[in-house]
Amino acid sequence: MSGYVVVRKEFPLENMEKSTKRSLTPDVSRGIAIFLVIWGHVIQQGLYGIAEVAENVVFKWIYTFHMPLFLLISGFFFYSSVKKKNLKTLVLNRTGDLIKTLVIWNTVCYGCKLLFLILREESVTVSVRVWLEEVVMGYWFLWAVLFCTAIVGLVTKVLPQKLWLVGMIVLAPLVLLSPCRWVILSMYPYFVIGFFFHKFIDGGRKIASLLKYVVIVLYVVGMLYYFCVPAVGNSEIKNLLDTCIAMIKGQGSVSDVIYQVFRTALFYYLGITGGITAIVLIDWLGRKVGETGVVWIFAQMGQYSMQIYILQRVFVEIILANVYRSVTEHMGTGFVERNLFMVAYVYSLFVSVLCAGVIFVIARYGIRGKLRKVLFGR
Repeated sequence: MSGYVVVRKEFPLENMEKSTKRSLTPDVSRGIAIFLVIWGHVIQQGLYGIAEVAENVVFKWIYTFHMPLFLLISGFFFYSSVKKKNLKTLVLNRTGDLIKTLVIWNTVCYGCKLLFLILREESVTVSVRVWLEEVVMGYWFLWAVLFCTAIVGLVTKVLPQKLWLVGMIVLAPLVLLSPCRWVILSMYPYFVIGFFFHKFIDGGRKIASLLKYVVIVLYVVGMLYYFCVPAVGNSEIKNLLDTCIAMIKGQGSVSDVIYQVFRTALFYYLGITGGITAIVLIDWLGRKVGETGVVWIFAQMGQYSMQIYILQRVFVEIILANVYRSVTEHMGTGFVERNLFMVAYVYSLFVSVLCAGVIFVIARYGIRGKLRKVLFGR
């Protein structure tokens, strides 16, 4: 956790220079997390319709912590923004930028899907309703950032500090107004935890040095158990609500509710301990190996993680998905089934590295200046 103590502000996106005054741990953590996003999606596209993706060991491991890690770090950095910016800049301007980005890139995704239908000589119908569904439901993480920053920003600018946590809890149901409501609601606590952690250390307080090792042990123990049970996901809160409603209607039992409470608790247990474990290990490894070229590549990937996340949907979730579909149709599902281990663990890693490299180069060097401002709002 020591890498966080020295953080005070982000590097600018341009001309990021080496500095001993700012830990690279948050940036490297985001860089590794965005690579895991790509790897998870590559596995998902490769096994879709052929094998149970959610129970793939690597996929299952990745999804315990990679998005919670993003929200923890996003909340952590947002605390610095709260201290420096007014309500208009913090909430209204950022909201406008994110909505513009959502409209632009979901339109691009919709156009790419239509293009592949044309290339496959399938029937094509341009629909405003489908386009609006794409805009509303696509890029859930951007919606999460929008609602988390809006709610937390509003609370911090309107209420006194002693009421911040109460305000964030009371206004949490506003997340249900978002298109991807249940996913975002499940991620909202991670953002709040990251925010208050920065506030905690900003007050000169420290976490006991041995606590981080306790968290690592807790995560390892949790994962040993988790690999033996069905996968949990970001729908656990909604499932818990549905289970409670079913019990009230006489269509479920108390044991069903207790079981769903346990699954929801397991989801947050793995997300928090996994996110902290990743940060601690990355910080430790960074101090051991120093500022090597690989470290700086991941640090810059972290700086451009939002742009990479946006671009990977086009390159991985649409283009690569259609390539996989064509290969599967040509070679048959039997090829993947016979080579399931290679497809799931070896090929997926190779393809992920290749995709991550291409997307990073485009995000870092291919889209610059005013074009970047228009496409990404930053």
